[in-house]
Amino acid sequence: MTEGGRATLGAPSCPDRLVVASYNIHGCVGVDGRLDPERTAETIRSIDAEVIGLQEVGGHAAGGRLLDQLEYLAGYLQLTPVAGPTLLRDTGAYGNALLTRFPVIDCRRIDLTVGRGEPRGAIDVDLDVRGKRLRVIATHFGLGWRERRKQRSLVGKIIEEDGGPLVVLGDLNQWWPPGYCRRSSWPGFAAVPCPRTYPSRFPLLSLDRILVRPAAALGAIAAVRTPLVARASDHLPVRAVLNIRCARHGQPG
Repeated sequence: MTEGGRATLGAPSCPDRLVVASYNIHGCVGVDGRLDPERTAETIRSIDAEVIGLQEVGGHAAGGRLLDQLEYLAGYLQLTPVAGPTLLRDTGAYGNALLTRFPVIDCRRIDLTVGRGEPRGAIDVDLDVRGKRLRVIATHFGLGWRERRKQRSLVGKIIEEDGGPLVVLGDLNQWWPPGYCRRSSWPGFAAVPCPRTYPSRFPLLSLDRILVRPAAALGAIAAVRTPLVARASDHLPVRAVLNIRCARHGQPG
């Protein structure tokens, strides 16, 4: 949420509210070219989300040893990590991740690789959110439009099998104009505003998305833009406030 160009982020004061976010951390490398996992961790802290999907999470050499970025971020922030690597590099695993304040009930990993393109995937988890199950998918789609179309279709088939509450977090790499992305990608999801998140210093494109089912559960959505956030990655995070009571409507026990 922004006010006068500054983020107004606060912990949810109502138990029916849930704050979620999606953030491409660019391997903890900022727009200044500096590798700084602590800056990335402080940026994530400032977003103040209870569930956050991350993209481009990897490892790097630091002080003669390898540092697992997800392990570092989870420990720094005291959040539960869920790894969804898509590549194995010399410095370790690289790909998607999820950080959450809630217990993880179950976790599935989806292969979204298309042909000989870069390996892509999604993390599909069930969370215990204050005693109720919530399904969350965190993903990073490819660069080519044909590739993305197949990935949207694959995810669509998976989520059609379960009509319950669902949140999709990810860098969907949708390069269409912002007005186009107001269309709903899958049945049952809200056609929501898509804040511009890329590039972080002068955002023009709405690459990063949060999609919610049922549509009524979405309360507010915005890009987070502060001086710290604008430096920490080439993407801005996108953050949404959900109404859990609405999300639970119609959900079995």
